[in-house]
Parts: sequence; structure tokens; C-alpha cells
Amino acid sequence: MKKTIDTDLLRVAYLEDGPSGGWPVILIHGYPYDVHAFDADAQILANVGARVLRPYVRGYGPTRFLSGETR
Repeated sequence: MKKTIDTDLLRVAYLEDGPSGGWPVILIHGYPYDVHAFDADAQILANVGARVLRPYVRGYGPTRFLSGETR
């Protein structure tokens, strides 16, 4: 499920899989991939009880600065 969380400067979009009370796993992508590089891995982890969070790093997907003036 795609969600967002706001920091002071950035709205970070992320995908969340698995039970909300599961043990946490954060999967961070790098260039040139995005969160979907972990689709199969996230499903495997979620199936065994993990709460899997896959944030889009800045510059990928819907993650954006909150202000157009921020550089």
C-alpha cells in the first residue's frame, strides 16, 4: 500500500507490506532502481510476518520537497 510521511522539508512516499504489528524491515533502493526492485523480496518477508517498508529515496517516484523553493 502506498503511503507518505512528511518531514520538515520532504514528503517521503513509501510502500508498506505485511502486518502492521510485524517485525520491521526497511528496504532501501539505490540508483538506478526504485522500490519495485524489492517486489518479490517484500512479498516473501511479508508472508513470514514482517512489516516491510520501502521508501522512495529523494528524486524517485512521488517523494518530493514540500516547498518548490527548497534546493
